[in-house]
Amino acid sequence: MKRIAYLTVLLACLGCGTQPEADKTSAEASQVEAAHDHAHEEMGTHGGHMLHLEPSGAHAEWTHDDENFKITVYFDGDVDGAKFVAKVGESTEEFPLAADGEGWSITSEALLTHLNMGEAVPVRLVIASPDGELSTKIEKHEHHHH
Repeated sequence: MKRIAYLTVLLACLGCGTQPEADKTSAEASQVEAAHDHAHEEMGTHGGHMLHLEPSGAHAEWTHDDENFKITVYFDGDVDGAKFVAKVGESTEEFPLAADGEGWSITSEALLTHLNMGEAVPVRLVIASPDGELSTKIEKHEHHHH
């Protein structure tokens, strides 16, 4: 009789520490989700990177074709001109964009190199609109394919 009692207590103790398989799966899924819970860069309608322009808060989107060194900017609104401005050491380099269909674009290996250098070469997008000059700093981005 004592053996049955000990066996019952032992089995009860072993059962207390286990979770149903569904709970383990949901817990594991939560851990994976938490590890993946980081801010993804918002993508625009052309599959590009969204930009918040100051001082108005307007938005633009920029895309890049790394193989052909082409960068295109899309802006919802009237644009009189657009350019990228790179600060290289003590000097400033300007890269004017040309109207190109529904966007503004430039083909420049040097500009694409500057954009990929991140903080080492700060790059700003400057858009001239009827409401004034709008601009934003371009952040170095990493491609994440999920």
